Amino acid sequence: MKAKKSSELIQTVDSFFSVPLIIVIFFICTLGATYELRQNNVHMLKLRKELLAADVSGVNVENSLNDLRGYVFGHMNTNVNTNGSPEAPIQLVNTYYRAILQVEARDASQNGSQVLYNRAVEGCDSQGGDLYKNVTCVENYLTTHSSGLKNQNLPLKEMYQFNFVSPKWSADLAGWLVVLSVLTGFILLVKITRTIGSKNPKE
Repeated sequence: MKAKKSSELIQTVDSFFSVPLIIVIFFICTLGATYELRQNNVHMLKLRKELLAADVSGVNVENSLNDLRGYVFGHMNTNVNTNGSPEAPIQLVNTYYRAILQVEARDASQNGSQVLYNRAVEGCDSQGGDLYKNVTCVENYLTTHSSGLKNQNLPLKEMYQFNFVSPKWSADLAGWLVVLSVLTGFILLVKITRTIGSKNPKE
């Protein structure tokens, strides 16, 4: 009795999900998945822009970096390297040069050349320009007016270069819509095959 009821339920469900209905569901899921995948990428670009702005200003760099890293690792279609270049797509250039200046300031303090270092910074800042020019200017000044940096353990540039890779599939809205698209596509294929088979029975 139970087997008969189960069979009737399956037949009812099977007849309810007709080919036209499955086609509609398939296209809705596919369009939804496409939209959500694009939104994932758009939000990644927004977080990347915020990180680069933080790098320039020097405010909340670490938080912005963690936000971007966490989002990319947790969502599909969010790879930051989209041009195939071997260069790291995220380069915190300004943060890197700030780190160099911090090392140079500490080196000057430890070696009794703080006054000389302060003169170098003031003179280079007054010229304007970006951080790279300021760092180069300070180093040239220290080399010209003294024996240069005593501490050569400057930060590695690679420590400020990043490349985050998104997963093949993620358990977000985009990921589940992709799953539903594949599932409904498979069901649609089976239904169409069965329909054709029922219309052309083997003799």
